[in-house]
Amino acid sequence: MATANQLVKIIAYLTGERRNRVNALAREMINSGLLPISVGRDIKQVPPASAAMLLFAVAFSERAADASTVAKKMRGIPCTTDPGTRLGDVVAGVLSGKMAASQIDLNRDSTGRFSATVRLILPGGEESQLHFSAKNGRGYWRTTHSMNRMGLTQLNYILSRDDLPEDIEFAGVRTMKAGGAEFANGD
Repeated sequence: MATANQLVKIIAYLTGERRNRVNALAREMINSGLLPISVGRDIKQVPPASAAMLLFAVAFSERAADASTVAKKMRGIPCTTDPGTRLGDVVAGVLSGKMAASQIDLNRDSTGRFSATVRLILPGGEESQLHFSAKNGRGYWRTTHSMNRMGLTQLNYILSRDDLPEDIEFAGVRTMKAGGAEFANGD
């Protein structure tokens, strides 16, 4: 698992978001207790459920002050195709490696509607598509974050490592699309 600092760098890299924006969102989530706080030599690892919530905050929050509220809301959004299934549980399962997925799409439209689609890979190799949707009530911009199998594999690999250096940096091709644009440059 990664620390909050490492997770900020990982998610900023994979989503193409500015690192200072992801850091501000993470700071708000630490202050509200959604991400673990590290003090001195007591460096806390971020569990997959919290990593999923930071990913939701990056994809759906307009302002850092909204990060915790938006992340909590997205965590609990019910599945429209499989009642009883929650978005936070599915994405945390994918990030932990307990579930396999070929695609995760996180969308927000200008009316404030949040939606997500997760394509799970079932044990026989078949895919099952789960859809999630909720109305936020306000919205000024739209965005789409789409992570494919390669991006999810990279994220699972990085998050499963216990030996990541605290000063980890990334360069190269980004694997996630933001706002419909493909990113090809490193930080």
